[in-house]
Amino acid sequence: MTKLCEEYGHRVQKSVFEIVCDDAKLLTPLDGSTRIMDASADSARIYRLPANGFAAVHRLGVAEPVPHSDPLIM
Repeated sequence: MTKLCEEYGHRVQKSVFEIVCDDAKLLTPLDGSTRIMDASADSARIYRLPANGFAAVHRLGVAEPVPHSDPLIM
C-alpha cells in the first residue's frame, strides 16, 4: 500500500499520504488499493477537501508544506 500511495502522492506522516488528483485520476489508485488490501485487516480513508482546503492547513513542527492545487487527499 505504501508503494502505491508514494507513486501517486506525498508521504506526510508514517501512514498518511497526500494525493492530489481529479475524480478520473483517483480511480487508478483506488483500484490498486482494493487489489492489494486485505479488507479484513486493512483500511484506508479518503477525505475530499474544498478547493481552498490546503490554505487552511495548520502545520506544527518540522512539517514542510507540499504544493497542491486540486482537492483530493488519501
